[in-house]
Amino acid sequence: MNPVLRALRRALPFCLLLVALSTGCALGPARQQMINERLAAEQDRSLDCVAPADCAAPSPFHALIGDDDGRHRALLLEHGADALRIRLHLVRAARRSIDLQTYIFQDEASSDLLLTELLAAARRGVRVRVLVDQLFSLSDPGALAQLALAHRNFELRFYNPTFREARTQAWEFAAGILCCFSRFNQRMHSKLFAIDGAIAIIGGRNYRDSYYDLDPAFAYYDRDVLVMGPVLADMMASFESYWVHRRSLPVARLHDVGRALLRREPGQQADVAPEDTAPEVRARLARISADADDLDLIGTRFIEPVHIVQSMRFVADAPAKIGSRRAEANAVSLAIADLLENARDEVLLQTPYLVLGRATRDVFEAKRDTDPELTVRVSTNSLAATDAYPVYALTYKYKKRYLRELGFRLYEFKPHPAQLRSMIETGAADDPPRVSMHAKSAVIDGEISLIGTHNFDPRSDKFNTEAAVIIHDRTFADALAASIQRDMAPQNSWVIAPRERGVAPFYRLSRLLESISTALPLFDLWPFRYASSFELKPGCPPVPRSHPDFYVCHDDVGDFPEVDSVLKRILTRLATAFGAPALPVL
Repeated sequence: MNPVLRALRRALPFCLLLVALSTGCALGPARQQMINERLAAEQDRSLDCVAPADCAAPSPFHALIGDDDGRHRALLLEHGADALRIRLHLVRAARRSIDLQTYIFQDEASSDLLLTELLAAARRGVRVRVLVDQLFSLSDPGALAQLALAHRNFELRFYNPTFREARTQAWEFAAGILCCFSRFNQRMHSKLFAIDGAIAIIGGRNYRDSYYDLDPAFAYYDRDVLVMGPVLADMMASFESYWVHRRSLPVARLHDVGRALLRREPGQQADVAPEDTAPEVRARLARISADADDLDLIGTRFIEPVHIVQSMRFVADAPAKIGSRRAEANAVSLAIADLLENARDEVLLQTPYLVLGRATRDVFEAKRDTDPELTVRVSTNSLAATDAYPVYALTYKYKKRYLRELGFRLYEFKPHPAQLRSMIETGAADDPPRVSMHAKSAVIDGEISLIGTHNFDPRSDKFNTEAAVIIHDRTFADALAASIQRDMAPQNSWVIAPRERGVAPFYRLSRLLESISTALPLFDLWPFRYASSFELKPGCPPVPRSHPDFYVCHDDVGDFPEVDSVLKRILTRLATAFGAPALPVL
C-alpha cells in the first residue's frame, strides 16, 4: 500500500474519535422527541392572509402564467442587481409555493433581505422550501434554530451535512476527507429558484452579496436564465427528488441546531442579520428592493425582452450521484458530451475554471481528428480575475495542450473589463470592484444554448451534482453568443496565444523541455511557457492569432498581467508544479 494512504488509514480512527468528542452524542430518540415537541409548541402558525393569492403583490408575470399556451419562454439575466430585483419581485408575487435550491447561502445583506421576504411569503400562506448545501451556507446554530421555529410554512433543509452538523470546524473538514472522501466531496452544486411551479431561474448565481453587485470590492459576473413553460414539470420533479432524499436533513435534525433548540428559552430571539453592513450597501439594497415593486421597470426589463423559444429541456444529476450505477445520475455531463460530439461548425464555451477532465478532452481530441474545421472558442478567467488561483494554475499548466493539441481559441477575462463596467451596479465608478467571471454557458453551432451550473471540469463531472437547461432556438442562441463574444472582446479579455518565436534552436529546446515538464505528474518547474497573454494595441483591428499581423497588432503582456501580488504569482507557480494530482477534484 502507498505509504501516504497507510498513514491516512492509521490516522482515521483518531480523527473519528475527535469528531465524536467534539460533536457530542447524537441526538437520541428522546431528545429528538423533545425537539419535535418544541417545534410543535413554538413554531409560528399565524397567517397574515386568508387567501394567499389575494395577498400576492401584482405582477405582469401573472398574466403570462394564466395565458399558458404550452410554449417555452426564456430570458437571460446577466446584470447582478437585476438578478436580485427579479427574485425579490417574484417572491412578493408568489401565490402558492417558493422552492429554492442552492450551493451557497451565506449570511450577508442580500441573503438576509431575501430570507425576510421568504418568511413574509410564508406568513401570508405560501409554502416555502429552501434546500442548501451545508458546507458553505448558514452555519450559526442559534440563528438556524430561530429559522426552524420561524413559521410552519417555511422549511430549511441541508444537503449532505458533515457529521450532521450545520457548522464544520476546520479539522472536521479534514476528518471528513479522511473518513469519507467521496461522500464528503459530493456537494449539491445544483441551483434552482422556482415560483408557483410556473417560473424558474437557473444558472450560476449563489446567494451572497458579490453575486448581486453589492460588494464594493469584488463582483461576480454571472449568468442566469429565467424560464417558463412545460419544462417546469421536470424542474419541480428534480427539486422534489432532492428534497425527500435521505441526504437532505431538516435543519432541526442537525445535532448542533438541535442542541441550540433545547437550550433556547421560550421567546428568545437570535440575530440572523449580517453585522456591519456598509451604509452604501444598505442604500443600494434599498433601491433594488424598491425597484422590485416598480411594475413599469419589471415590464421593461423582464417581460418585453422574453424570448419565445422553439424547444427547451432540463437536465439534472441525481441527488445520490456518487456510487449510482444509473447513467442518468450523471445526466448533465452526459448531455454536454452529447452536444460536443454532435457539434459541426463551432463551439462557444464560457467557464470560470478551464480544467477539462479526461472524458471531455477525449471528445475534443476526437473532434480534432474527425472535424478539423470545428472552431472552439473558450472564455475563462485570468489569474487576475479568478477567485481560485490553484484551479487557474492547472489552466496555466495545460495551455499548450488547449492551444496546440485541441486547437482552442482562448480568451482570459480581465479583472476590470471596460465594456462591462456599466453592468456592475456597485456605484463605485472611481474605484470599480475586481470582477471575476462565474458564468457557465455554451452555444453549439449557433443554434443550441446551454446555461447551468456545470463548470465543464472534473469536479462537476464526478463529484458535484449539477443542473442545466438546453435551449434549441437560433434567436436565443444569437443573444447568448453575442454576450459571450462581448466578454471575449479586447476591452474585456486578453487573447492567449503562442509566444512569438525566438532564435530557432533555443525556442525548440524550450518547447521540448516544457513538454517534458508538463507531462510529469509532479515537478512541472520549467518557467518559460509556450503561451502568453496578449493585449491589442491602440488603433489596430482585432485579428485572430493565425493572422500574419497578430504579433504586429498585439503586445505580449506576460503570463499574469495585472497581478501585482508576488506571493500570488509564487503560489500559482507552486500549484502548477505540484498540483496535477489534485486535478480530479478541481
